[in-house]
Amino acid sequence: MAASLGAVIVTGGAAQAAADPLVDSSNMLGPDGDTGSTGPLDPTTTGTTGSTGSTGTSGNTGSTGSTSSDGNNTGGSNPGGNNSNESEKPGKSGITDVENRMATYIVDLIPDGSTIQLGFGGLGNAIGHMLYNKKELGMHTEVVTPSVTELVKAGVVTGSRKNFMPGKIVTGFAVGTNQFYKDIDHNEMFEFREVHWVNQPTNIAKNDNMISINTSLMIDLTGQAGSESIGTKQYSGTGGQVNFNQGAKMSKGGKRILAIESTYTDKEGNLRSKILPTLPEGTVVTTPRNEVEYVVTEYGVVDINFDCISTRVKKLISVAHPRFREELTFAAKKASWI
Repeated sequence: MAASLGAVIVTGGAAQAAADPLVDSSNMLGPDGDTGSTGPLDPTTTGTTGSTGSTGTSGNTGSTGSTSSDGNNTGGSNPGGNNSNESEKPGKSGITDVENRMATYIVDLIPDGSTIQLGFGGLGNAIGHMLYNKKELGMHTEVVTPSVTELVKAGVVTGSRKNFMPGKIVTGFAVGTNQFYKDIDHNEMFEFREVHWVNQPTNIAKNDNMISINTSLMIDLTGQAGSESIGTKQYSGTGGQVNFNQGAKMSKGGKRILAIESTYTDKEGNLRSKILPTLPEGTVVTTPRNEVEYVVTEYGVVDINFDCISTRVKKLISVAHPRFREELTFAAKKASWI
């Protein structure tokens, strides 16, 4: 668990991070391993170490996009080339440019009338700010934050098209400001249940068009997402990532989205990739590669569900930071993946 957006609650991984000079506690995972952005990896690990990720929906072997930022058509939907350092400082809203770019891709994957899981952190805020053009969204999520009540006030989140507990925002707990707590106090739209019930995949799956949005510390070229440890060093708990990933997979029309910033900057100031040929030895695999669907970075979105190894490797390289694509391609060829 992690430091919350605009809140005084710090638990789990963030509590550990506060005492760890290698980790920025403001960049740890959200409470359910979801839309909080992730902190730097241990610079002592070998290779192009990296972090962040989430899950995506079941899909076809076809690509979800077109041209990568370096002009190579590798199966990902990508913006024009932008080689800016991913360690940009957040703006006044606490949201970085990278998080805004990732949120743009994620919001495009959310259709009107869908039910979403949304966590806290910069990415969660960025997504929330971009949902105002959506209609009749529902929510089934482990945690609610001030962005949720603002979406309710704007008429974006209504729950009117939910087939499971329609009209209700189903959640386990809330983290936010005094005004936010006043907004949800005795608010019958908010249905608070025990976390184990909220996170039960069979309950999550009862929502048609369920969209899970999660992050991870790192992902390898075959799609294995590590969200809990860097090597053998524990940084965060699993939270609800696996639960919501499973629930969205079983949901009719559901999507699983895994969001990952493409790079981090180590303590020496060196830019490192969070998309790796292989995970550091001892790293816990939180979401197996066979359960990963959409992968989003600031360079695009790819759907790797049902893809063979060579196809998913090429797609993941296409959304890596341009500086590391040649290196990742070399490693993939050395491993005989492409």
